[in-house]
Amino acid sequence: MLKQMSTRNNSEEDWDSRSCLQADVFLLTGKARIKHAKTGKLQEVQVLLDTGADKSFVEKELADELELPILRTVDLVMYTFGAKEPKADKCDITSARIWDDQGEPIDLTLCKTDIISGRGKQVVLSKADVDYLEKCHIDLSDLQESTIRPKILLGCDQMWNLIKFPCEQHVLPSGLRVIPSRLGYLLTGRNALKGEKPSNTSCKLIESDRELSINPREEIEKWDQFWNGDAAGIDEFTGPMVTERAIVAKRVHEFFNETIEKREDGYYVRLPFKDNRDSLPNNYKLAHRRLVTVLQKLSEEPCLLKQYDEIFKDQLQKGMIEESINKERSASVVHYPPHQAQNLWRHDYSWDQTLSQPLQQQWEKLLQSFEQKFPRYIPTTANNQIVLFADASEIAMAICAYMVSQDSSHLLMAKSKLSPIKTRTTIPKLEMNALTMSARLTLSVLNA
Repeated sequence: MLKQMSTRNNSEEDWDSRSCLQADVFLLTGKARIKHAKTGKLQEVQVLLDTGADKSFVEKELADELELPILRTVDLVMYTFGAKEPKADKCDITSARIWDDQGEPIDLTLCKTDIISGRGKQVVLSKADVDYLEKCHIDLSDLQESTIRPKILLGCDQMWNLIKFPCEQHVLPSGLRVIPSRLGYLLTGRNALKGEKPSNTSCKLIESDRELSINPREEIEKWDQFWNGDAAGIDEFTGPMVTERAIVAKRVHEFFNETIEKREDGYYVRLPFKDNRDSLPNNYKLAHRRLVTVLQKLSEEPCLLKQYDEIFKDQLQKGMIEESINKERSASVVHYPPHQAQNLWRHDYSWDQTLSQPLQQQWEKLLQSFEQKFPRYIPTTANNQIVLFADASEIAMAICAYMVSQDSSHLLMAKSKLSPIKTRTTIPKLEMNALTMSARLTLSVLNA
């Protein structure tokens, strides 16, 4: 039987900013049984399913208690619990086996970390929620505990093995969602506002529906900082989103005041079209800022700075580089396709060496297809959909966003990113990065 829990406000038991947007927002948490590596003894452990993480973790205290084996050690850059900035650290990789609610084993590969999350309070169910669950014969996993302290966090790399697809999910009268999983039924979502009712009480959970977790704004901003370099040369504005919206709103307001006309049959206003972008932004301010940062770091190591200076002077004397003294801005910004330069770097060409015929053909083909025309006007209908395609190869990751209707499709925006050449990255990891870029591009298109 389900217990209706009394409402209690305790700030020490509230989820931290990593776990919820407000006090009534909850991520997917459940219980599983985990096995001691040597004794074989089983014990219950709370598990957090987090779509905002690309890796899975286990607390060191639990891993040491269960004597889980260390498979290898890797270098990771990650945001630890409560941290404002990312931290580079060596992380032990371990393996563990948990059992679901049907007694079936699930093998996991986990990264050891000091702490996963703070202590949180359990979901408080209303009487209407309890009645709905009893009517549908739904027993929730991990409902009786008064507090939640997950010891295992499953990210996107492994959590989807626990979600049942396709299967029916339920929306409670309070707005919370009941998600079927191999750990039992899990609660997630946000309580509906006062007087607001959910649009439905039952809907189908399909494999492409992955809105099972709500990331806090602080977590999203951390990812924005991680991907800022990826937007260089593509975004029209390189500052924070709040500042950009304020500037655009001011321009639209000024344009409205300047163009509005009063006529006999009413007021006439003009649409505030964006300015034509005949050339790509040069990102001079961004490059200057990075140069200043590098010089500040090198000023702390005079010997290293002197070595850089000698290298530049030597390259200047040999004609490998030249000083730019033309302060006049050109009519258009020169853009160097990055993948071409990366490909030449891999072939280890020397200075002024003639390119091979295949590379010359690639370059000529690139030049011929570089200019493309796209219509500024995209017709909208009631059944328009935004469709994104994301793909990755050993060379690069690419994403395209289309506005699709029944009889037409129009490209809205495209984005690409080269795969690193210093480290060998697997195709699955590049595909996951492409999906992340696709999600970010979706938000950019919807907010445009």
